Amino acid sequence: MNDINPFNDDLDLLEHEIAWVAMRSKRLAAIKEQAEDQRSTRQRSPTWGSANNTAEVQIPADLDAALAEDQTLRATIDARIRATEASGATLGLRVLVQRHDLDEADRNTMLLCLVPCVGSRATDPLERIGGYGLPGCISAEVVARFCELSVRERLSRHRFDSSHKLIAAGLMQGDLDDDASPGEWPTNSIKLTNKGFTALTGIATRPALGQAEDHRTPALASAAEP
Repeated sequence: MNDINPFNDDLDLLEHEIAWVAMRSKRLAAIKEQAEDQRSTRQRSPTWGSANNTAEVQIPADLDAALAEDQTLRATIDARIRATEASGATLGLRVLVQRHDLDEADRNTMLLCLVPCVGSRATDPLERIGGYGLPGCISAEVVARFCELSVRERLSRHRFDSSHKLIAAGLMQGDLDDDASPGEWPTNSIKLTNKGFTALTGIATRPALGQAEDHRTPALASAAEP
């Protein structure tokens, strides 16, 4: 890719990351809905139970195109992140990744937790994946579906308790107590703390008295629009 421009600041990066989250969420939701429609059709079919009904769901060509768009946008963002770092600038998200040794799923969890801060328009695609939890939160199940985690990964990652690195660092909070039943883990609602929000965006959540800021982020909201 030629002429890759660095990001201007944290919000410039996050505007594009939120757009990628929305794009990926819509694609995953379409796959989920397509699979549900096909299962429903097979259940109504007189040949239900035959070998044909266990075949893998076929993904339409337009979803293949959506996957290509998803991957292209992801690659462009990553290239611009590298260009930003090469320029000597720092980005809050990258600092968090490096400081807390976050893997891709952890990184995406932080982005997903930012989505409710943007507004309902941004959360709509996440609702189609499987609901986004309590107000201002997302569920562990949304994280699993968005990151396309395997069964092994789900069992090891669903438990967002005090031992989770993002929660231990004070960047996120979970809704369940540490002694919650494993069956409750997928329903756990997680959210950014003030510390996590500021680390990502550079926006102080507790401005000094008399210096209140408008914390709405119209650029991020527009990024989630269709």
